[in-house]
Amino acid sequence: TRFLAEHAGKPFFERFMGYSTYWSVADQRRLLSGDLSIDTESMYSIHRALFARCEGLSPLNTMLVTDLCTFLQHLNLENMDKTSMANAVEMRVPFLDHRLVAFALALPDSDKLHYTERKAILRRAFKGVLPRRILQRRKTGYSPPVRSWVRSFMRDEMCDTLFSARAGARGLWDTAVLETSFAENTSGMADHSMKLWLLFVLELW
Repeated sequence: TRFLAEHAGKPFFERFMGYSTYWSVADQRRLLSGDLSIDTESMYSIHRALFARCEGLSPLNTMLVTDLCTFLQHLNLENMDKTSMANAVEMRVPFLDHRLVAFALALPDSDKLHYTERKAILRRAFKGVLPRRILQRRKTGYSPPVRSWVRSFMRDEMCDTLFSARAGARGLWDTAVLETSFAENTSGMADHSMKLWLLFVLELW
C-alpha cells in the first residue's frame, strides 16, 4: 500500500516505471558512490521511445505493448529458454503466434481486464474443452523464492560477495547504505530482497 501511495500522484510514465523497477531513482542515488550520477533520460530511453510510439493508445495498451517489447522478451522468455535448455528440457511457450498477439492487442480494454475474473477470455475460450478444475484453478506463480534465499542460506554468500575487497575496489556503491539495506532486510524491518539480489547478480557478472 505504501509503495502504491508513493507513486500515485506521479505522471503516467513515472508511475509505470516506478511500479516496474525494484530500485527507484532516489534509492539508486542514495546507493551509488559520490563519483557516480544517474541519467534517467538515458536509463529509460527505450521505455520512453515505446511510450511515444503508443501515443493514442489507452494506458492499458501502452503498458501491455511496453511490457511485450521489454519485460516479456528480455526477461521471461529469455530465462525460460536458458533454464529449459540448461536442463535438457524442450519447452514451447504458448500464445506467441503474431496473429494471436495482434488479435489480443486489438481487443477493447473491457475484454482484457476483469476485476472479478482473471484471464476471463482464456477461460471462456476453453470452456467445455478443459476440465472445470483446470479452468477454475488459482493462478500459480513461477518465480523462484528469492526473498527466502536472501534471508536464509544465500545471505552469507551474498555478504561475502557484495562486501568483498574486489567489489569495494569498483567503487560503485556506498557500503554504509548497502549494510543498512542488509540489516533492515534481515530483521524484517523492510523488504530489500530483490534489490540485494540484483546487486549480487551484477557483482557476480
